[in-house]
Amino acid sequence: MTARPWGALLLLLATSACTQTPVSLPLRSLERSGEVSFVCAARDDQGRGEGYDLDSCPDFDSTENARHLFALVTQTLRGEVAVIDLSAGSVVDLDKSTPGFNFLPVGDSPGDIVSTPGGQASFVGVEAPGKEGIFVLPTSCARPPMRDITSWPACSLPSRPGEMAIVIDPAGADDGDPSTPQPVRATCDSEYSTDVATVGTALSAAREDCPIDFAKETSPPGRRKLVVEMPDLGGIAIFDAQGLADREPGSFQPCDQNLERWIPLDTSLPAGDVKQQVPADLQSSCVPQEINYGPKPDVFLSRPSGIDISDGRMFVADLGAPLVHVLDVADPCAPAEQPPLLPVAFEARGRTVTTRKVAVSPLTTQGQRFAYAIDDFDGSVMIFDATEGASNRTPIVRPGAPLLPFEPADRIAFSSPARDITFALRDSPVVDPQTGVAAVGTFCDPRPSANGSVAAEYRTSSTYTSGAGPRNLRGVFGFVALASGQVAVVDVEDWDAACRRPVATNPDGTEDFRGCSNDPVDVPYFTEDGTEDALRTVSGEASCRVVEQHRARSGTYVLTSPDTGARAPSIRSFPRLSAPEGGNLPSDQSEDGLQNPKLLAVDYVSPSGGTTPAEAYISSSLYRHGAEGNSNLETDPSLATQATLALMQREPRAFADEETSITYEGTLTPERPAGFLDITPAGQPNVLTDGDGSFCNRGVEDQALAQETGEKLGLTGGELTTFSREHADYAQLTSDLRGKDDSYWTSGGGSTCGGQTGKASYFACRDLFGTADKPTELRDLRIVEAYQDHLVVEPRGNPAAQDVLDDMYCCFGGSALKYNLRAGSQWVLKGSVSGFRHDVTADADLRCIRDCSPRRSLLRSRALEISSSTCAPPADDTLGECAIGPATPKDVACVVSSGGPIAPTDGCVFQNLNYRFAIYRGNRPTERDTKFTWQTAGGFAPLTANLAAQSAAVSPQSMSFVPQIGQLAVVDGAAEGLVLVSLDSVGVSRLYF
Repeated sequence: MTARPWGALLLLLATSACTQTPVSLPLRSLERSGEVSFVCAARDDQGRGEGYDLDSCPDFDSTENARHLFALVTQTLRGEVAVIDLSAGSVVDLDKSTPGFNFLPVGDSPGDIVSTPGGQASFVGVEAPGKEGIFVLPTSCARPPMRDITSWPACSLPSRPGEMAIVIDPAGADDGDPSTPQPVRATCDSEYSTDVATVGTALSAAREDCPIDFAKETSPPGRRKLVVEMPDLGGIAIFDAQGLADREPGSFQPCDQNLERWIPLDTSLPAGDVKQQVPADLQSSCVPQEINYGPKPDVFLSRPSGIDISDGRMFVADLGAPLVHVLDVADPCAPAEQPPLLPVAFEARGRTVTTRKVAVSPLTTQGQRFAYAIDDFDGSVMIFDATEGASNRTPIVRPGAPLLPFEPADRIAFSSPARDITFALRDSPVVDPQTGVAAVGTFCDPRPSANGSVAAEYRTSSTYTSGAGPRNLRGVFGFVALASGQVAVVDVEDWDAACRRPVATNPDGTEDFRGCSNDPVDVPYFTEDGTEDALRTVSGEASCRVVEQHRARSGTYVLTSPDTGARAPSIRSFPRLSAPEGGNLPSDQSEDGLQNPKLLAVDYVSPSGGTTPAEAYISSSLYRHGAEGNSNLETDPSLATQATLALMQREPRAFADEETSITYEGTLTPERPAGFLDITPAGQPNVLTDGDGSFCNRGVEDQALAQETGEKLGLTGGELTTFSREHADYAQLTSDLRGKDDSYWTSGGGSTCGGQTGKASYFACRDLFGTADKPTELRDLRIVEAYQDHLVVEPRGNPAAQDVLDDMYCCFGGSALKYNLRAGSQWVLKGSVSGFRHDVTADADLRCIRDCSPRRSLLRSRALEISSSTCAPPADDTLGECAIGPATPKDVACVVSSGGPIAPTDGCVFQNLNYRFAIYRGNRPTERDTKFTWQTAGGFAPLTANLAAQSAAVSPQSMSFVPQIGQLAVVDGAAEGLVLVSLDSVGVSRLYF
């Protein structure tokens, strides 16, 4: 009875299996990859794995490509080292007779791997508890047939090894005879000699199987030494590489007999204060040029966590102490610890800053060298001046920080923590037709006088397809592998920077609205002949800050053109005005339009003291004040037919793609849920308390701060008093009353509110304060004094109306109240990404004060209305005809005497990081929540390579630059294995998984 149904089901399943589309799963050969090293070696049929100097690959000298570049990648889960033939583009299976990919076996949990310069051998540190040690992998046997772990020389360590590096004990002076080998010393304590009997015989070189002979490595000349971090012991060990290679394969005796030097890392901090230098644009009365960090009495235990060696100096990151150690290892037999670099945090001075990973840049054309170190706390990257003899040992505080107030001044912050860092120096030189030489390091020159020179060949082409551009990397660049699977590019020295800028020049020493300054006096425009309409010699981008040293590189041209698209900061369409209840309002010269406020651009003040026409990209079209026809950006309220604004292009990194609004008496923050109103007897302060209010952090401005604004505008006496009262922020209660049938009105605290009793109290309260949907102005409480956790308040309409406060306390019951914080008689600017920006902070007494740091000087989000002193208020039921609405007592600061635009130098002009405009009052008083909105586009897009394009399962572990192939090699511990990133395209070129 049951056979037929089961048989039918099996037949159905079989049929379904035959007809389904097969799922294709990639065969992955690499698993839990960790670190990588590179060797140049002969192909199996061209020398059986003989190692060569890395620069011998790729093999351009052989038509047979006899030498291949190999990557050795540690497999942390399998305890193996994978061999990848980069020249052939394949992962090497050492035993094809066994299913799967088979690699070089080493000890459990392999860590770092390094190879000698001549490719004779590689050293692998293993970290398995109780089995810590070093394995030596001969390049001669990094090929089939498969060998077991006993084939390698190895030794044990007392604790786990960290990062490793190869250093050279330099050869001694020779006798001048090229045929005579240079003298070397067998150990650090031996004499220099050319006598094999004195120097010692390389036992591993005589082995029939898997020989290792470092004597074949002649560049650079000298004895190879292996540097090994010992994190748990707080020091650096230096071993003789040949001695390790000469050990009997299969043995695992202690490494001590080959230990040449032990360097316990010094963790003592400098005596006295540590001074971090501050650039001129951050100097003020509250931020001195040098910031003192007091000495720390703590005792630190070093935990070295990263090595990089450059020009005879070794830089060591430290997870245990706030130092980046610097050791002179030009003679590794006499290492000397030099004064360390001192990691500190400019904006978190009390924090102990430790580091993981450090990388040192190539020398720039200016003779500078930089060290980048990852802050272990947040994964940001600090920049140090590592130039020989540099006096500043703290992180560099970069100029331009006031233009990027949300990026740390002394480090590079990314959207994801940094995992590793490296540098690259690269060029694609142009051949000089006169000399036939292609010189490396030629700077692009946009000056008309350079026309016809080699330097002019690097200019951006007319079609933006070649020359100076975002993906054309010429110079020194930093690369940061992020936890998110991105590789970010950082400008260190871009040789094309001079050609990445606007066409117009500014010879003044003060930056203009495009961020340009100190341009040649004799070049008004960077064009072929110096005239405005001639062929440009630069990229024509929106800002002179497109390329900035030690900042993220732009991934696009920062301009808008038919060839590049809309990438300059712009707004998608002209701002639109909407009513508090919704719906668009006219802002033109019609009778209705004159009733409403006008948002209009204001001309720039040029560094020379004159004015420059306001401009902005609206979608893909450039509008400028005074331009012909429809391209005019109108600034005159008596002529404007639509809202306009001007863009500040100084710092393109300050822009984001977002929706922006500016609202009259708008809210500073989302509604707060729990404020407690404490009403006191007449003459005593009334307080609104919110333990989590953080009012200073939210940018609240009380009467004292409003008075500061009025003083800057030149107000005194009664006018100043009026201004400060009208423009102080206020709290608007948004809680609803209890329902009319609630017992609170008959038997509770609300039974006698508003001079009424019983349910009549409810109606009295509703008449006084309205509902949450239709509140009355009696809900508004002016903020007299603002503190971090409480506000001293009074009724906004009548400060002396104590009965209003008594009724408020009665009607709302003294329970937790909902409320909004609003700006008094001001427009509030907010961005969907940038939010509400301000410069308010808390002092030692938690009182809200103005932050005097230049870092926050441009964080403006409040605009004042401008009125007319000559425009009389319209009579009831008539329409006014003024271009600018009539002044009232609260408009004492921003008043003009005509219907024309305000002067560009007037203090009532709004200008912040991104925008410049003025808001003119309409003939009708502006209602609360009236707002202008627009969409900002062209936000800064950093140049990155996306490792996660193929799979979201990425976990970058390490990264290195391979100059022989001009690519970055990123080791991914998740799905991707080894990723090669081409620096020609700044994109993934090959995956090995």
